[in-house]
Amino acid sequence: MTCGCFVEEREALMDIRASLTRANATAPPSWGRGDDCCSWERVKCSSSTRRVTHLYLSNLYECDYTKVLTGGAVPWRFNISIFSAFTDLQFLDLSSIWYLDLGSNGLAGLKLPKLQHLNLSRNWWEESIISLAPLGELVLLEVLDVSVNNIQQALPTAVLENLTNVRELYLSGDISNDIFNTSNLMALDMRSNHSKLV
Repeated sequence: MTCGCFVEEREALMDIRASLTRANATAPPSWGRGDDCCSWERVKCSSSTRRVTHLYLSNLYECDYTKVLTGGAVPWRFNISIFSAFTDLQFLDLSSIWYLDLGSNGLAGLKLPKLQHLNLSRNWWEESIISLAPLGELVLLEVLDVSVNNIQQALPTAVLENLTNVRELYLSGDISNDIFNTSNLMALDMRSNHSKLV
């Protein structure tokens, strides 16, 4: 750790910054200024451990999806396993990016044992590369938002069995009846959903 920021976390943020640059997007201006990533915008750290606990990355990249399809725009592309550097991450907001390419591994690289809040809403994923099964490894998750996406598959039963701490769930795509066995569920939002129970 140097100057209040763990080296591996700073390097991961700089990798995210570089991926935004490759996509012709503008990274947060403070990223890279000084060595303390805890002072950078969209980043929040624990006051005691100085580990990154919150990342607010919504609306960092905007493009016309039709331009992506015709090669006129580059999607924001990175491997989601980059977030494994943030071992104490509790809150991750990747919403409203609209065209986010998480790589061929889909969500398989998402190893965040302390994550409690995950927002992946309002993104346009290539459905063929997205597997929702790894979400079941986020056993401390309390809020999950995967609404307004082009994913039409239901959350696998195994995911629902593991997400026993989820209080709020925001979905699009098919809904499994098993969802109602989630013991702590207090809010279920399917307003963006046009599918049926399966």
